[in-house]
Amino acid sequence: MRTSRQAAALALWLLISTLPAIAGPLEDGQAAYDTHEYAAAVALWRPLAEQGDAVAQYRLSRMYRLGLGVTADDAEALKWAKRAVDGGNIDANNVIGVLYSIGSVVPKNDVKAVALFRLAAEHGLAMAQVNLASMYYEGAGVEQSNEEAFAWYLRAAKQGQPTGQLWVAKMYGMGDGIAQNIAESAKWYCWRSGVPLTTQQANVTFDPEPDSAQHNAAALACFQQTSQRDFYSADLILANLYEHGLGVPLDKSKAAAHYRLAAEGNWPEAQYRLAQMYRQGDGIAQDDAEAANWFQIAANRGHAQAQAMLGVIYAEGRGVTQNYVQATVWLNQGFANASNAETKRLADQTRNEISAKMTADQRAFAARLTTAALNP
Repeated sequence: MRTSRQAAALALWLLISTLPAIAGPLEDGQAAYDTHEYAAAVALWRPLAEQGDAVAQYRLSRMYRLGLGVTADDAEALKWAKRAVDGGNIDANNVIGVLYSIGSVVPKNDVKAVALFRLAAEHGLAMAQVNLASMYYEGAGVEQSNEEAFAWYLRAAKQGQPTGQLWVAKMYGMGDGIAQNIAESAKWYCWRSGVPLTTQQANVTFDPEPDSAQHNAAALACFQQTSQRDFYSADLILANLYEHGLGVPLDKSKAAAHYRLAAEGNWPEAQYRLAQMYRQGDGIAQDDAEAANWFQIAANRGHAQAQAMLGVIYAEGRGVTQNYVQATVWLNQGFANASNAETKRLADQTRNEISAKMTADQRAFAARLTTAALNP
């Protein structure tokens, strides 16, 4: 049975626990920063920094580095970042790493920059994760690795860091450091735009089957928004939606227009699909020369279906001068690189048809060229 003293103590604890926390200068400074009142944030953090508060020192170093609320001053940024690190703040290593990476107020040293970025990145600082990813991507101060770059960009992206989200979207879209996945690319573009698209919703955008679920309106708005910002994977997705009437009225001319935007943004899948539309005159004026041009561009980027189709048009002489040797070389590449049975069947059937029309010397020459192409 509780004593009256125990009951009173419990009542007091319950009362205190329900009271709102009283913000201090550190929190007030953050509130000012969040509302872009940078000078006010600096005024609140500076006294704390001068008293040895490592968090305030780190935040003050960032303000000097970025020129927020104070005149940009890398020497001051370095001073406060070093004090913060000495005080146990790991995140401040990121500021020092930036200065080493650009060679400002310290000698440029990418190896040191990478080591400092890694300390802060492994501690969970999203911006440091982005910086470390960029060093891996560029091979600066560390062995170049798109796979490592993607892994660090993804860690930052999952924390909501916009640059990380943008790079994850780009790398998924291009198959750069990770297997190409247009749906994942779309998802991360939309997350960056503030539209929390799920992978399942994103997958709908690239499924041409007629029984696909109705496309999410928010996702469609996201793709339209990102398209206007030169995010070309969004154009590839929009083109697919218009081509198949997924969530929008079927419109082949709009599909062709978006495929062109993505193709000019150097997306091989869009280049291949635009070539097909030119070849068939589907949503755009039929033009064999333009079809050949876009098949060639996509084939040069390693697109297997484009390689097979380029072989077909060299065999036909549509849009290009007929050339069985070139046809065989591209058909062989398409067959070797294709992951789907239909492309392999087309390549194999076409090369068998033209083989009988070639001389032994032509076949031997085509074989040598194929070996060189597949083993650069």
